[in-house]
Amino acid sequence: MRVGDLIANPNSAVGVMEKFNSEYPDFELNGTFFINSTSFFAGEGTQSERLNYLIDKGFEIGNHTSTHVNFSKASIDTIQKEIGVVSNLVSELTNGYDVSALALPYGISSKEYKSYIAEGEYNGVNYKNRIILLVGSTPVYSADNEKTNLLSLPRVRARGGNKAVEYDLYYWLEIMEKNPEKKYERIS
Repeated sequence: MRVGDLIANPNSAVGVMEKFNSEYPDFELNGTFFINSTSFFAGEGTQSERLNYLIDKGFEIGNHTSTHVNFSKASIDTIQKEIGVVSNLVSELTNGYDVSALALPYGISSKEYKSYIAEGEYNGVNYKNRIILLVGSTPVYSADNEKTNLLSLPRVRARGGNKAVEYDLYYWLEIMEKNPEKKYERIS
């Protein structure tokens, strides 16, 4: 099976976005999918084919660590392994794709070892996260705002269903609907 032969499940996030894009071409296909090292993107094709499908469509692949470990309780070696396993795996499966964004598991960093979360090495391969996302927070300021710290960036989670959970997608959609004068923009 070639990457060009794959078709996204119409009920998946990618399928919904592709359909919307076909109806409204000005809405670009982009977004970031944060993955762990275990099975991801179930369906037809290999993991390599599915990752390349997303990349070819303009989506970004982000790192969510190998096993979703809590970094506040992790050693330097564990942090580097958790990030490096996913970074190396994606690079291998995609012929060198550079994973540059990390969504912190539980939205928790390490006070002692932040520098190893930002960049490090695992199995002889270097990684560098240019964007590190927190969790359950507010929308972010624009990228050129002095308050924006790309290594500690607020993240709004998108969850299934349409129930407003504090600080998740539907919570903020309700706020934006009530406050249309506020401007929100995508930075990556």
